[in-house]
Amino acid sequence: MSARLTAEAARAAVDAATSAAAARGLAVTVVVLDDAAVPTRLARMNGARALSVDLATRKAETAARTGRATHEWAGMLRGDEDLARSALASMPGLVLFGGGVPIHRFDAVIGAIGVSGAAQEEDQQLAEQAVAALLRQLTQEEGSDDD
Repeated sequence: MSARLTAEAARAAVDAATSAAAARGLAVTVVVLDDAAVPTRLARMNGARALSVDLATRKAETAARTGRATHEWAGMLRGDEDLARSALASMPGLVLFGGGVPIHRFDAVIGAIGVSGAAQEEDQQLAEQAVAALLRQLTQEEGSDDD
């Protein structure tokens, strides 16, 4: 059993997020990073702002480096200004709003997905859907390897 991200799985993630976004009338950017935080797939939908490319990438980087979804950081740091300052100083580029989700497989972070372009709650939902699609694809690939 492999804990590696594949091109097919990254494609499935992007397709799931962009299809769900289109169905909701949203235009977003979706980026998939591997375990080294290197982009393996990026899609900017028609109408998505150029800034969404950078934000989606930074969300995915935060999730990949920390192993936590980006929306969790705001809750963890809320009310503790010293901790918030320390976290922001020690982790340049840390994103504290929804849309970045790590990809956990076999107790390892094998990458992350970032979504940007909609409200942070929608970005978060789309990123979670993308991770689910990616993991389904990896499971299917594993099953076909057994044949």
